[in-house]
Amino acid sequence: MSFTGFPDGTTSIGGPVIAGAGSVSIPNFCAKVLFVDSSTGAPSGDGTDPSAPLSTIAAALARFQSAQAGGTIYVFPGTYDENLTITVDYVAIIGCVFAGYARPDVAPAAGAAITVAAQGFYTRHMRFVSEDTDSVIQNGNGFVYDDCVFDGTAGQAATEANLRLVPHATDDSFTASEGIIANSYFRGSTSGAGIIIQHGLATGSGVGPSDVQIVNNRFTANAVDMLSAVNSTGGGTGIFTNFTISGNQFLTASAAYVYINFAAGAAGDLTANNALISGNWFNDDALISAQVVLTGQAKTCFVGNFDAAGVVNGAAFNN
Repeated sequence: MSFTGFPDGTTSIGGPVIAGAGSVSIPNFCAKVLFVDSSTGAPSGDGTDPSAPLSTIAAALARFQSAQAGGTIYVFPGTYDENLTITVDYVAIIGCVFAGYARPDVAPAAGAAITVAAQGFYTRHMRFVSEDTDSVIQNGNGFVYDDCVFDGTAGQAATEANLRLVPHATDDSFTASEGIIANSYFRGSTSGAGIIIQHGLATGSGVGPSDVQIVNNRFTANAVDMLSAVNSTGGGTGIFTNFTISGNQFLTASAAYVYINFAAGAAGDLTANNALISGNWFNDDALISAQVVLTGQAKTCFVGNFDAAGVVNGAAFNN
């Protein structure tokens, strides 16, 4: 179907306009554009027109072939009890949001909401939640998460997270690198973490994610907001490299709360790890090093951050 076939019109550059949601962008014009609506769609619907959507995101993903340039899926508000695995490169999943609270929910009864084992994944205006494990597992490179909500539950363990960045166990081309996590909300993993950064198994590359920006997000009510973690047989060549963590708001107010814990790692990890943690705000009267733990991270710089008293002296945090 041509772009001019959208019933609500198009923008001047051919992007669709969806009633109540305004104009929405298409990240990949060279591939399929499909629509999903859990209320009005059909499993075998046409899917190429918002008036005849598919009923599940999985059904839309099945229309993309690995030899093609991925595609864009627009998801209407609703709850999607699905365990999604992305194995095709350059897939975009975008919520057709009428208001912030109306983000489509990918909320399976058990298991991860999404596992991304592909390159160039993009998602916006979505909500992801798991009842008993990581909500989202990111393996591939070149990813973007923008304006999403990542919810945790009491069913998550201390080793689980709302979003896990971890290289693929066997494919060393997937290192969860060169990504952007922006303008999103991480909350409610009361036993686990908002974000876990983990290096890969030695049977894969053994390396950890690199060149990731975590910017302008909010964190609240997690056991810890950001956590670095070793893998069971990790290669010991760095857990996080060239990370930028900036402009985030760590909202939980508690003198005993741990906002960031980057203490994990063997000697090889600590030599390779490096990050800039700058321009963040922490909801504490007097932030201390037990709340931002950077033990042994000599190449991680904590500078220009703020608590309730103003600018935090980074000397107590840097190694």
